[in-house]
Amino acid sequence: MNPHSILYARPAPGLEAFIRCYGERRGHVPAAWPVVQPVHARAACILEFNMGDRSRVCYSRGGLEKIAPRTVLIGMQTFRRATLHMSGTVDSFGILFQPAGLSRLCGVPMSEVTDCDYEGEAFLGRGIVELEMRLEECQTFAQRVAAADRFLMDRIAAGRKRDEVAAAADLILRNPGAASISDVASMTGLSLRQFERRFASQVGMRPKLFARIVRFEAVMDRMTRGSGASWTDTAHRYGYHDQMHMVHDIQRFTGETPTRILHVFQHVFREAIDGLRSSGDPTHILSDSRLIL
Repeated sequence: MNPHSILYARPAPGLEAFIRCYGERRGHVPAAWPVVQPVHARAACILEFNMGDRSRVCYSRGGLEKIAPRTVLIGMQTFRRATLHMSGTVDSFGILFQPAGLSRLCGVPMSEVTDCDYEGEAFLGRGIVELEMRLEECQTFAQRVAAADRFLMDRIAAGRKRDEVAAAADLILRNPGAASISDVASMTGLSLRQFERRFASQVGMRPKLFARIVRFEAVMDRMTRGSGASWTDTAHRYGYHDQMHMVHDIQRFTGETPTRILHVFQHVFREAIDGLRSSGDPTHILSDSRLIL
């Protein structure tokens, strides 16, 4: 049994255009056996609140290490940028944003956040401290979800409306490996160059790279859940030319072979996987029980 549990929940109706899901980790991890989790390529921004002992963050380039901030904004990632080492009291609450969700809420170019992490208050302002205090007062995951819903509901009126670029990003996310970028761009009424420029600003990376990472996430989510499918079948399902094309992407985005990174994910998310199997939750990348965070 894993020494910590992972829970997921959908946001309240009205927030789903901004927030993809909430997640929580809780438990106690002996210092002698820390949970080690790679921060791989990821097609989502996450705002994480750490109420327990802070994780140690070991960066892949430069050999730098630091202790994670109490509240941290983690942008979209285009490669395996770091590894988390978790031990002691694990107690964190995360907000996983829709592709353009954070941009619509705060109005900043998301390219400034990609492959970066920032202390929450420094990047998002004093309002985040208010949410942090509300979350600290909560005893259960359900209470934290409700507190986050109330906080964010008060702020969506000031957020920008969902435009054609945000809709295009959502379409790519819902159809991993199946959405042609040129076709998606034409649906927006923009030229390909205009679409790419606006997409990079609102989402944080160019649409082709975003689509590749979305597809990689879909592959790893499906395999981690233990669907019974082979790597070859999964490659065909998500539109890779062949299995080696998929292997190349997995290595590019995780720094590991498919077999090795699958073993890591299955260990880290073991309890969540067992819960999904017992509940009969369908295997789908966009379910509120999405595994790969």
